[in-house]
Order: sequence, then C-alpha cells, then structure tokens
Amino acid sequence: MAAMGWSAWWQVGWALGGLALASCAPGLDTPERFPDTLCDFDLQEDLLVRRCGLPGCHVPFEPRAELDFVSGGLAERIVDVPASTCSSQMIVDSTDPDASFLLTRVRPEPHCDSEPIQRMPLLGNLLSDREIECMRRWIDGLITASERDAGAPLDAGAVRDAGSVPDAGSDAGPPQSLEIEAEDMTLEGYVVDPDDANIIRLDPGVTMGTARSTFPGVTGDYRLSVHVIAEFDGAPTLTLLVDAETVLSEALEQTAAMNEPRILGPFMVSMERGDAIEIRGVADTSSTGAWARVDKLVFEVEP
Repeated sequence: MAAMGWSAWWQVGWALGGLALASCAPGLDTPERFPDTLCDFDLQEDLLVRRCGLPGCHVPFEPRAELDFVSGGLAERIVDVPASTCSSQMIVDSTDPDASFLLTRVRPEPHCDSEPIQRMPLLGNLLSDREIECMRRWIDGLITASERDAGAPLDAGAVRDAGSVPDAGSDAGPPQSLEIEAEDMTLEGYVVDPDDANIIRLDPGVTMGTARSTFPGVTGDYRLSVHVIAEFDGAPTLTLLVDAETVLSEALEQTAAMNEPRILGPFMVSMERGDAIEIRGVADTSSTGAWARVDKLVFEVEP
C-alpha cells in the first residue's frame, strides 16, 4: 500500500472531524439552548466588522458585493434590500427573518435559489452555532426596531432581543477624543517594531506598506495628529488617507543623531463612524534604511 502524503492525511482528518462535529453538536433548531447572556455584545462591531470588515471585503471603500458592514446606518442598507449576489433574497427579510440572505451565507451549505454558494466568511473561522444564533436574534431586533420607529435611523450595532434598548454601539452622543494605536491596525508590509511593541515599522524586506483601520468614534469634527518616529538614517515618506481622501503626505525630517518622536498636524477632519483610515509608508533606503515608523493617530474634539 502506498504511503499517504500530508495533503491526503489532512483531508481525511478534516472529513473525520466534520463527521464528529456533525454527530455531537446540537442543531440551530433549538435556539432556547443559548442563554440571553451569550449574546451580550455588539454584533456589528465585534462580529461583522472584525470578521467581515477586512481590507478588500465588506468595507466602506469599494465593498465586496456592495455590502458595507463598517459604516453607521447599517440597518438602512440591509433591511428589505435585495442581495446583490442573489436578487431573489433580501439581505434581511422582514417578512421571513430566518430566510434572510445574511443568515443563509453564514450557515452550513448555503444556496441561492437552488444553486450552492460559498459559505462566509471567506477568511478566518466560520461562525459558530452561538454566533449564528446571536445573528438571528440581532436580525429580529433590527426588524422590530424598524417597525417600532417607523423609519427612524437605527442603531445596527447592538445584539438584543426584540423590543430591547440599543446599547452603546450606536453613533450617538457628543464626539469624544480617542486614539488608534498603530500596532492595532491591519498591517500589510508593516510589522510591530521588535525594539518597541508600541511602534510599527516597515518590514526590512519591503520598501512600502500600509496600516488600515476604521474610525470607531462618533460622527463629528476632530483635530487629527499623527505621532511618528523621525529617524536619523533617512527621510521616509508617510501618506494618510481618510475615505480615500489624502489628509497628509510628506517626507519625515531626518534627525541628526538618533530616532526621535514627532507629531504631524493637527489636521482638521470631519469623521463619520466607520470611515476608512489608511497609512501608507515608503522607506528611505538611501542609507542604512529609515522604515517609516508610526506610533498612533490621535483624534481630539474641538474645545
């Protein structure tokens, strides 16, 4: 008998694991097995944004399937709105919530009409039974709120049972100052500086990189400052964009003897919750290399 390669063993293990899960895990036809407390989180921020609002997916700028999970006002974009990839189904169906296409895409063996389609999310782990049940309850809450408020703007963030009050996931209240740490952003070409875990720098193997995030605060006007590290061995270039509009683009001033913190700005910006934020760095390799180090973004409310 020929020896099985690693790929074959992996496939066998995956199949056996799937059979084991199918035989052990209770189905979603018993939602009462999930206590209400298990859905005590902000579904838009903690599930849709983190698992589906990744670069190139369901983000404000050129969203995949014309579906943006990040920006505020999500309910208005999905309740009784046909799915762009399956026009016969509503993203959230107020007449048959359990048939909502949003649920269909995250459940096992999804279909559009009679055609099998790919289960979401494409990247990372598939949703657990608990997460799918929380999404079902959240959809019920969206529909109930829509009927109750008769078209008033909805908070699409809070996971709740029908009739409950939205939680702090809404874009409400006065703007508050906040910070976005560079190391918490989605990095491509950038890495956390091995000499300082609070700083990001371009990987020495590349000359360009990006750090992306979305604005988590309340809609309003802010003074935006970019905290960077000026370097003694070159003048790298940084560009900052908010919803694809350039806020800053300049070469950092080279220091005389050692790396030193600098603050660029402030720049006056009008922000909306969910706005796409992108830092682009270009290294200066004319000497030993200056790697476009960034510390954080600070958004301050006008006094």
